[in-house]
Formats: sequence, structure tokens, C-alpha cells
Amino acid sequence: MGYHRRPDLTAERFRRLRLDDDTDHRIWYRSGDIARRLPDGTYVYLRRDDWQVNLRGFRIEQGEVEVAMRSEASVREAVAMIEEVSGESILVMYAMVDGPAEDVLAAHLRQWCVAGVPAHMAPNRVVLLSEIPLSPSGKVDRARLRSDSTRTAAAP
Repeated sequence: MGYHRRPDLTAERFRRLRLDDDTDHRIWYRSGDIARRLPDGTYVYLRRDDWQVNLRGFRIEQGEVEVAMRSEASVREAVAMIEEVSGESILVMYAMVDGPAEDVLAAHLRQWCVAGVPAHMAPNRVVLLSEIPLSPSGKVDRARLRSDSTRTAAAP
């Protein structure tokens, strides 16, 4: 069991652990989920430990969509977020670009991203920003992204 010719990755993802009532170590797979063990021995799911989300019936990694967007020369930074619009979850790509934010550029960037990722990972909307808002600690301030949009290109 494990990753072919990758003992380091196998050791990271397939942990050998022993629970209190076990006599032997067991191999446990790291799923990316975070759970808490309750006193009765059951587990309660808390959240994912990554940026994977369920959208359109598929699990997608928002970082993959961000990488595709950043591969376009005019994009300096990109942040993908799931937002609720009229009761539907959509993928919105926020992109910080060089130069003025124009409608033609937003449409071009959406098409660029659509060409770079599978169809189920394509953003529904691209929002162009002159700057990505940051928190005092220097991390992306996702709560402020929704109100900072300038130009958008929506899916047809």
C-alpha cells in the first residue's frame, strides 16, 4: 500500500497509529477531513483541511483554478471562491491584473481559464481588481472580496 517509489509521500499520507484499545499499529489514510473523536469512540466531522469544495456534483480544488488563471501573463494574483447567488453555488474568480480593468479583459480571462481547466472547474464569473484585499496578517481577506469588484465577465 502506498505511492509508487515515493516512500516519503506514503509515510505522510498513510500514518501508522495505535488507538488506546489497540495492541498493534494500524495504517490510517489521511483524507483531508478534520474530525474529532468523541468520548464514546465515534467521530464527528468538522471540516475539510484544504480548499476542496463540492461544486456541480464534482470535488474541485480551488487552487487548481487559481493556477490556471495565474498562467495568463496579465494576471498578478488570483483567488477562487464559491459564492451563493439566487440560491445557487457559483465559482467566482477574483483576479488582480496589470493595467486597466476592462470588460473585454474580464471576458478574455474567463475564456483563458475555461481553456485551462476541465469544464466542471470553469469559473462562472471573473471579477477584476486592481488589488486583492489583505488582512492585517497579510492573508487574503475573502470577506472583503465580494464588495471590492470593479468589472466582471459572467458565464453565457
